[in-house]
Amino acid sequence: MPELLKVLLIDDNPDDRILVIRELKKLFIIDVDEIIDSNEFERSLERLDFDIVITDYQLRWTTGIEVLIKIKTINPLLPVIMFTGTGSEEIAVMAMKVGLDDYILKSPQHYVRLAMSVNSVILRMKEEMLRKQTQNALRKSEESYRLLVENIEIGFTRVDKDFNITMVNEAQCKLFNLKAEDLIGKKCYELYNTSLLQCPCVFNFKDEPGVKSRESLTQGRRKDKSTFEAHLRTFPTRNEKGEVTGYIEITEDITGRIRSERIQEVSYNIANTMMEADDLNELILRIKSELSKVIDTSDFNIFLCDESDDQFKTIYGAGTVQVANSKDSPTLEGIVIQTQNPLIVKQQEITEMLEQSIIEDCNPDIRVWIGVPLKSGKKIIGILVLQNFVNENALSASDLDILKFVSNQIGIAIENRRATDNLKESELKFRSIIEQSSEGFVLVDNEGNITEWNQAASNLLMISHEEAVGRKVWEIHSELIEHSDDKAPDISELVEMYNSRLIYLRKHGSFLNSYSVLPKDGIPRVIQITFFLTKIKEKEYFSVFLRDLSDRN
Repeated sequence: MPELLKVLLIDDNPDDRILVIRELKKLFIIDVDEIIDSNEFERSLERLDFDIVITDYQLRWTTGIEVLIKIKTINPLLPVIMFTGTGSEEIAVMAMKVGLDDYILKSPQHYVRLAMSVNSVILRMKEEMLRKQTQNALRKSEESYRLLVENIEIGFTRVDKDFNITMVNEAQCKLFNLKAEDLIGKKCYELYNTSLLQCPCVFNFKDEPGVKSRESLTQGRRKDKSTFEAHLRTFPTRNEKGEVTGYIEITEDITGRIRSERIQEVSYNIANTMMEADDLNELILRIKSELSKVIDTSDFNIFLCDESDDQFKTIYGAGTVQVANSKDSPTLEGIVIQTQNPLIVKQQEITEMLEQSIIEDCNPDIRVWIGVPLKSGKKIIGILVLQNFVNENALSASDLDILKFVSNQIGIAIENRRATDNLKESELKFRSIIEQSSEGFVLVDNEGNITEWNQAASNLLMISHEEAVGRKVWEIHSELIEHSDDKAPDISELVEMYNSRLIYLRKHGSFLNSYSVLPKDGIPRVIQITFFLTKIKEKEYFSVFLRDLSDRN
């Protein structure tokens, strides 16, 4: 799971603090201590146990420069980011000279930089700490040096000029699950995945005397053939003549960090899938694809609540038969529905639950099963289930934590997609009914714009859909109504008539009238027009039905 980021936020403007917190939550799980005056700031200095400080430059009680100096005096490595107003770049540049790690202009378009800036300065701080650790180690005597490297938490290896390992610390042994005597004498590059970038020692430092170190990202290979993501830093050691006599290698297991970054990426991508997917099925496939980057989704199932009978039914899964569950179902899914809590169980626990009749319907061959509720707000709208029939270690408690972290986003995305699909389906049914109607149908918004015009209306009034939609209804009315050349209707009167009709419909709901019209074919018709008031997405519309009464007169 992503690590908790402890933030000291110094800004006496509550709206700006809200914006900062909102941007940070896009990339981090945060614990924020908000400072609004000098007393609170002085108290925060007493402990200063934060990962980063974010301060405004212009504070009512001091300036960001003073805040920066006090922070860096106590802890020079604690990252500080400062917001400055437009035109204050020279202040920010000066602050950078006294230790400011980054600055951001205080404007809406620049707030989006904040999360990435925080991530960058924290990584630089870790790099600086690591560099200082290495420098300190190199200054020690051999005995002190050994004591130091044995106590650092990252892998440390000394290598001779022929790439043979001559010394390792305990952390390096733990990384590879090997004893020191098993590592000493090996070639350093044998520890890493040779299909990827190899150990930097194999690069020739001899021809590049100015190069002080090299780095690479690769995979470490353990004795049991398992791998971990490794970040390697290699420093050449030289004699007085500048000749390379060996190497010092720092190995860091960054599997957790890369996993955390992938989880954040997956969370962000899932939040955007609803806009990209064309329908619910595609949305679920995209969610499965994103989750597969950090978790085993080979047996992935989604149950969604059918509000017509309050049953949770399979809408995506490996099986072909639809399964229904409710909160009373004697199943693992039923337990998740009833408790609204995530659940992970392995084969032995499933067997015990079957024997105790806690559940009655479950495949006993399942090796491990995970279920998490999907919610939209406080309402449970579905369940996400992962299971494995081969390896009980394929899914773990850390995988359950990942699913809990993203489940709300998945629930909201699915619920929004379902609402969108239902709306599309309703619109398609509406259009189908209207187009098949023998009566003319016209839909007009409350500003008089024609938005729908069916084929029957075109046949009746001799005006095509393309000619009608987008025009004002009173313009069509003026063209069609019978009149003598010297007594053309006044458009303003028609506008007033439609406005008064809208007021009438709000009170009475419907209105019926007949008109004599003269279409393009020159044949007069008597049209019965029925008006209804309709609301679509909280906007008022006229629903207008047209019937030809000519044959009845």
